Amino acid sequence: MDNLANNFLEIKNIIDKRKTAINQEVHLIAVSKTFANNDIIQLYNLGQREFAENYALEFYNKTQELQYLDIQWHYIGNLQTNKIKYIAPYAYMVQSVEKASQIIHLSKHRPYNLPKLKILLQINVNGTSQQHGIKITDIQNIIELAELIDNQENLIFHGIMGIASNSTNKKLQNEEFSQLYELFVMLKSKFSNVDTLSMGMSNDFETAIACGTTHIRIGSKLFGTRNYTQ
Repeated sequence: MDNLANNFLEIKNIIDKRKTAINQEVHLIAVSKTFANNDIIQLYNLGQREFAENYALEFYNKTQELQYLDIQWHYIGNLQTNKIKYIAPYAYMVQSVEKASQIIHLSKHRPYNLPKLKILLQINVNGTSQQHGIKITDIQNIIELAELIDNQENLIFHGIMGIASNSTNKKLQNEEFSQLYELFVMLKSKFSNVDTLSMGMSNDFETAIACGTTHIRIGSKLFGTRNYTQ
């Protein structure tokens, strides 16, 4: 068995143990940016169905080349309005929404004959300029954007996505994930379709699971080190 298969089974085993201990379902999203279609197909054949991409054109190309597979494609990268046309018709969920203009364009480019596009608002939990997203303290803006999403014909608000500080400080990670979870619970009480809290990546997903995440986004721990020069 090769590294990719081993990594997949190891992560699935960790997820299964964790979710059994805390009685919650946790979705694994395989972040396949910069990796080849063959890697995606291999994981698909092992049972993985949810994949994520960060770049609009790479997202578009992969969705077209692999359209014969019943993959649920997540878009998790920065949203440029001029490239939303490459994302909205093919995504299962867009996790990185932070502006009203993005919401309007996503709805405009989502075909009417498809199910409503699932949308997450990206939340900036640590307030730094290095992170995209709406500041977690800007509650009124978060609620207004969630309402705007649900007022679009072709979109539906499903929850929030966040990234913890890039740190080995587990206490800090726990605090930030707990803040995101509290926001998720509040939004769940206000919006009937909210069911998704996307937080946790390769270096902190176990902490995220303990803090109540429903979706983890795993890239390098699954696929290995990325080569951005290709």
